[in-house]
Amino acid sequence: MARIGKYEILAPLSLTDFSDIYIARDVDLDLPVAAKVLHLKGDQAGADVAYWTRRFIKEAKALAHLDHHNIIRVIDIGSDEANRPFMIMPFQKATLVYEIGHDHAEIKSRARGPVKRPPRALSVGRSMTLWGQLLSALALLHGAGIIHRDIKPGNILLTDRRNGSVKLTDLGMARFPDDHEEEKGGGTLEYVSPEQLNNLGVADPRADVYSAGVLLHRMLTGRTPTQDVHGANVLNPKIPSVIKELLSECLDHDPARRPMDAIDLHTRFMALR
Repeated sequence: MARIGKYEILAPLSLTDFSDIYIARDVDLDLPVAAKVLHLKGDQAGADVAYWTRRFIKEAKALAHLDHHNIIRVIDIGSDEANRPFMIMPFQKATLVYEIGHDHAEIKSRARGPVKRPPRALSVGRSMTLWGQLLSALALLHGAGIIHRDIKPGNILLTDRRNGSVKLTDLGMARFPDDHEEEKGGGTLEYVSPEQLNNLGVADPRADVYSAGVLLHRMLTGRTPTQDVHGANVLNPKIPSVIKELLSECLDHDPARRPMDAIDLHTRFMALR
């Protein structure tokens, strides 16, 4: 059985151009964990390894120190036999994709393989619960001066496949208060704020507010705003008017007209519930 450090690799969870994530087992405690290993490949195969190694370690240390029940914790770090850094996190049973399916754009881009989870909407109640938990996690990040920059369903872990709670993950694209290097990489096109499309450097907390708005729209309607030609309230008339108004503010293309950060947005959202 393959190992990373003291962790026994059981099965792959997710393979991306930046990293490999596995279900693993802590052999000392006999507990399931998730092991994330830096592994640049595909479009990133020729990327600056030293830069992404520094980013990876910074992400791991941040997630080890952030104490919030809706943010995943890193419980160990190390290097594998190829000298690639890895981080260890508690294993979560699902991501938000398990509940809402894959986005239309993601399905369309797949060259082969069956579509396992077509897009679907959640109830207003479930959407509100999950969004409130996400905003609470984002508020802590913004209070610490961290901008996530990659809010999307795959980065919203869930503690269970039925009524699970949010565990926000993946600070690989995040902006930290002490960042001084030129930023590389960016968020997922369907969720990234308009101002970031032309200039990564302009991202501030309102970029996360926009992405959080896209995510709420996606949960409530089964579609991202770019696919919605009718408006969220037409696709789901059960959306309360006050939530529709707040969502419209989050999705405003002018950052100045959005809530200033997740702290502001979370406070306003909780006052409506």
